[in-house]
Amino acid sequence: MTDRAELDAKNSDGARDLYRKRRDYTRYSIETAVQGSVPFKILGSRQQINFRSMKDFEINRKYLIGKVSSEQYAILPNPSKIKNIKFSIEGTNVSALDFVQTSFDQMAVRYSELRDERRVVTSPDPQVSLLEELRAVKGFESSLRTQLQNIQGFSSRFIASLDKPTKDRITSLKDFVELYIAFLLGPDVRIPYFLSDYIKSSFNPQRTSGLVIELSDASYGDDGAKVNDFLTNKNYKKLVGIALEYGFMIDKQIPWRLVADVNSRAMRQAMRDNGFESGSIDTVLEEYYSIVDLNDFFLMIRDMYRAYNSFIRTNSFSNRTGTKQEDESRVIIRNPIEIMQLSQIPTSKWIALFIRLKNKSSGINMGHIELKRIISTETEKVGYVSLQNIVTSINKKFNFTPYEFGSAAHRTLVRKKRFERDSEDPREEIKDFYVASLMNQY
Repeated sequence: MTDRAELDAKNSDGARDLYRKRRDYTRYSIETAVQGSVPFKILGSRQQINFRSMKDFEINRKYLIGKVSSEQYAILPNPSKIKNIKFSIEGTNVSALDFVQTSFDQMAVRYSELRDERRVVTSPDPQVSLLEELRAVKGFESSLRTQLQNIQGFSSRFIASLDKPTKDRITSLKDFVELYIAFLLGPDVRIPYFLSDYIKSSFNPQRTSGLVIELSDASYGDDGAKVNDFLTNKNYKKLVGIALEYGFMIDKQIPWRLVADVNSRAMRQAMRDNGFESGSIDTVLEEYYSIVDLNDFFLMIRDMYRAYNSFIRTNSFSNRTGTKQEDESRVIIRNPIEIMQLSQIPTSKWIALFIRLKNKSSGINMGHIELKRIISTETEKVGYVSLQNIVTSINKKFNFTPYEFGSAAHRTLVRKKRFERDSEDPREEIKDFYVASLMNQY
């Protein structure tokens, strides 16, 4: 007895149908690409044909490739290493890391040669002609730029939400910051506040790694388009084969997405072509990426300063008539502040606010007792330890990436921990406790 696999899921489908169709797509997408037609479900186990270059990036959280260092710090591609792709859709400006650009452009040239040799199918049929040539449609986009826009949106929403009685309570930077922090800690803010946490979250597109090139702008949620336009395309097997040859993996869930395999021979050669004698993964990351975690604190300070002055620009004057403010002046006059006036709030207070925001933004959500302990430990260092070292210490307590148990990344971390002998430090014991607590959530 067989049932027809349904591979046409759309986000608008009902929950039950969406679950079933997504399950079918996950099971049969690679097999569909191999056979060129939609397969049938067979009851019982079935050996799935696996193209080596087609990967499910949801498994073991492979979507963190190019976003997280081996030490679990969030990373950003170095802007100087981003290069424009020559073989992109006309009128577009698509880019990627230099070795990714080099490898893709070489692959596009080779694909054109195969077409000229009639080894790539050509046809007036739009479904076939979609892959008659390789052209990049989407590439690198800046997660820093996107997150700065997100943060500006947080403050704009907060200011717009203030009613008159609440505004009348704001007479200083301290008043504003307390209300703004409460808003950021509330349920209305779902996107992580800090850049490092945003980079590692599901809100951050994979294209921000600089390793990704997409051949279409089709909807990620339309499984029917994935099957009809790509998996059953007469040229798709050719794409899969040439992608492997030039060092690209293909995202099983998004079959027009190419992801550079930095361990592949082709990508290592492309690095050498760009003047970098590649070594270990760590050396590649050091060459092409920068750690961003230490910027979180200063981005928070920047946001508080900008948000407060933005509030003042539209609320420089307020008449308290109609608001119960006994024994106080009826008129509030607010003036913009200079950056140095942020010192009105003591450093220890800024550190405490940073920790509270980090607790939510990281997704760890420690309990009150654990959080209070960290705030006490870190604020007591003010005046004795540099601000950078304090922020580093805080990040170590919250900087945990939820790799799945048994994944390659998880095994690497276990091996590193086995050879480290720093657990005698009480802070490291606390850190280990938080790691265990996080792992239990998955």
